[in-house]
Amino acid sequence: MIKQGKILLASWACHNKNYMSGQISERILGKIFKEIITFDPQEVTYNYGKKEMNESFLKVIKKERPDYIFLWLIYDEFYIDTLLRIREVSPLSKVINFFGDDDTLFYNYSRYYAPLFDASLIFQRNFFPEYKKEGITSVFITMGVDLESYGDLKIEKKYDVSFIGTPKSDRYEMIKYLINNGINVKVFGFGWEVYPDLAKYYGGKLSNEDFVRVINQSKINICLTKNYQDKPHYKGRIIEISACKSFALNEYFDGYSKIYKESKEIVMFKDKEDLLNKVKYYLRNEKEREKIAEMAYKETLSNLSLEVQFINLFKKLFSKKAKKLDKTFFEENKRVLYLTKESLHLNYHDIKKALKNFDYVSFTDKNSEQLKYKEHFQIYSLEKSGKDISICDYYIYEKNLGNCLSFQSNNAFLMLNKETFSKLLLPEQFIIKKNFFIKNYKQFIKLFNNQKNSILNYENIVFVSIPLLKTTTVPKLKLNKNELFLPKFEDKLRSINQQGKLFLDAYVYKLIIYSIFRNKFIKDRIIKRLKDELKKRFR
Repeated sequence: MIKQGKILLASWACHNKNYMSGQISERILGKIFKEIITFDPQEVTYNYGKKEMNESFLKVIKKERPDYIFLWLIYDEFYIDTLLRIREVSPLSKVINFFGDDDTLFYNYSRYYAPLFDASLIFQRNFFPEYKKEGITSVFITMGVDLESYGDLKIEKKYDVSFIGTPKSDRYEMIKYLINNGINVKVFGFGWEVYPDLAKYYGGKLSNEDFVRVINQSKINICLTKNYQDKPHYKGRIIEISACKSFALNEYFDGYSKIYKESKEIVMFKDKEDLLNKVKYYLRNEKEREKIAEMAYKETLSNLSLEVQFINLFKKLFSKKAKKLDKTFFEENKRVLYLTKESLHLNYHDIKKALKNFDYVSFTDKNSEQLKYKEHFQIYSLEKSGKDISICDYYIYEKNLGNCLSFQSNNAFLMLNKETFSKLLLPEQFIIKKNFFIKNYKQFIKLFNNQKNSILNYENIVFVSIPLLKTTTVPKLKLNKNELFLPKFEDKLRSINQQGKLFLDAYVYKLIIYSIFRNKFIKDRIIKRLKDELKKRFR
């Protein structure tokens, strides 16, 4: 393939070679394009702030006019207007985004952003039909490994068993179970340092080079497949291990049989007892273990090269024209009636009469502001899902501080009981189909008055995991689950710290005062961060 054109790699953390987005820039894209420009949204946001990052991004596009722009959206780092303006400043640029975790994000995130791009790259291959159902046709399965970064180093196997990753889900219990049963395990990655009982088994965080080395040095590499919702999904780790000609012992997921079609190429376990038995067996049977690793290695070399996949992808895209966004995409023909919470005190017949000429119901409040495109994305979610209630994420906002926190509605629904979840909701987050609202009017009154109700379930709700609302209302609940509220204030603190103004900027002191008197979540987060930092320093 002859090198041609220019690409702007603007994926989150693309300047960090320990991230996948950072590893593809030179080795993979450098073999396809004459010129690569990189713009790291994480780096610019942490140094200068989110608003400045979005402005800088568009300036780079306008200056460089790249043929392709490669994104890897994380959450809300790019304003929707920024993504839409790409075609204004560079009409011929084709925009590509990588969606990695559609098993947890397709229905509440990916489906809303994918129509904005010329092509969507996906890793969870079983979601390919879902994109097609949504009318998103330019979709490519990208499931491979950089064979120049991962390979057989032909070095001594010094670890019996290793695991590389964070201690999320049941991983701690799984590792502890092996150790308690006499298995010599070494763990690497973020988060394990908080477990003093694993101190002698913890090998620290790894650079990308050390990551590959540890895989090569391990007789058995454990690959755990569960996502943050405790369900198995595709993980790239099995491919990375196989590319190193090392043995992978994989937590069971039927999707792996679609990658490695020969059953003898992979070994899977179903629970911790099965894991223990197979660890013992394959530690005893070195030749069989190495034969399996050899077969998986050959399959990886033949069919799972990321370079080959990208070359084939861009061959197809080179011949296509850049997408012109349909101007009617954000034009709504459906009408929404906005009520105040107080108007729910009206009788049923008055509400029904008021809704006669409307299609949907939503709410307004003096403490909240609806953000641009809220109506579009939520109506779109209802039409695509066929459900009756759409709930978006929201920012907790303070005039002098901006957006301080972001409430993740979908995660909260999964982690909390319905009663607690209801207390974190704002009526303004909702857009509801008219007929469903009328039919369940009394249940909605109970919901918005924090009374027990039967309205919230997955059959009724579709979530939009995009913050489309900002509010000064702070939930009055004691929760230990800080991960339900993303700390947006930390981006600003990082920026101030990078500029050497941490104790000079008024923002810091305003935040401290606000956290003490108005927002317990921020206070708890700051205290936790300080404790974690002290633990690291005095461990």
